[in-house]
Parts: sequence; structure tokens; C-alpha cells
Amino acid sequence: MSLISVLTSAATRLPQKVLASLGIGLITFGAVVTAFNSLMTALQANYSGLGSELLALLEIGGVTDGLQILLGAFVAKMTIQTLSKYGYLGGLT
Repeated sequence: MSLISVLTSAATRLPQKVLASLGIGLITFGAVVTAFNSLMTALQANYSGLGSELLALLEIGGVTDGLQILLGAFVAKMTIQTLSKYGYLGGLT
């Protein structure tokens, strides 16, 4: 096999692989973001339906800050997993 034929076959397969991996990564990340937004909407709807005294106690206890930290960590974990799965983040697994 000559060098030209190797380069030609690599040039035709490489863009296909890159586009396929980008497409799958974007679809996966889009699904995670959609699920996360649905979760946030449900949490906000249920949280706002509580009584004012209970909301005040939860705020004193730091429940809202804890939820924000947990949900932010979930999004960060899913983003890193998705990107590292497709080779965009070298060794960050």
C-alpha cells in the first residue's frame, strides 16, 4: 500500500468518526440538560408549594444551598463523564 492510499483512506474515515462522535456527544449532553431542567422545574414547583413557616425553617437549615450544591455537582459530573467518554478530556475520569 502506498503512502497516498493510506492518507486518502485516513482522510475519508477521520472526518466521519469525528462528526459521529460529536453528534453522539451533543445528543447525550442535550438529553442530560433536558432531564436536569425537568428536575429543576419539578423541584421549584414542589418547593414553592410549601408553607411559609416551613420554607423559613428550610432556609435557616441551608437546604436551598445544599440542593444547589448537589445539583451543580451532578451537572459537572455528567458533563465530565460525557466529554471524557468521547475523548475530549484526556485523563479526567
